[in-house]
Amino acid sequence: MNIIPLNFIKLLGNKKRSVQRQIHIDKKRRKGKKPLSAQKNISINIFLTNIPQNMVKKEDVFSIYSLRWQIEILFKTWKSLFGIHEVKNIKKERFECHLYGTLIQLLLCSTLAFQCRRMLYMKHQMETSEYKSISIVKEFLPLFKEIIFNRGIIIKVCKLIYHSIKLNGKKCRRQQNSTVFDILETAYKNYIAKAN
Repeated sequence: MNIIPLNFIKLLGNKKRSVQRQIHIDKKRRKGKKPLSAQKNISINIFLTNIPQNMVKKEDVFSIYSLRWQIEILFKTWKSLFGIHEVKNIKKERFECHLYGTLIQLLLCSTLAFQCRRMLYMKHQMETSEYKSISIVKEFLPLFKEIIFNRGIIIKVCKLIYHSIKLNGKKCRRQQNSTVFDILETAYKNYIAKAN
């Protein structure tokens, strides 16, 4: 049996986040719901990680941990936009073809959406919704059949997707938190660049 070393990290939350948590607890109380006992310690964040202590600063753990939400968005996209969770009773071979086709669609849409989002962020400091961006790219998928026969229109289609995401993919910001790109850039600068 392999034993994985774990690090227990206890961080004091910032005051802004503590105030937000307190407001949330107060709303629950007004609705007659009892807050969980864990919600009483609103100024403490506890993390359990297998990342070695010398690789990540204690202060960066919260930001890195917040990236886990991207995985939830990914699954939501797979289920909502591509219906990956819906499977009919079919032969194994047909299922595999359908699954591979869906995964190719996912890869194409995710790659194009990410590149457009990255360009918009780099050029205009505009953060766009991952879900909305992938949905927009998916709407343009029928045009990709024409690209096979006329490769000259690929740039035109990509520009259409880019401008559509710029116009319609804007993220609804409730809070001014660090963006995914900010966190990934910080992680890259602090950890990967040092290794080189």
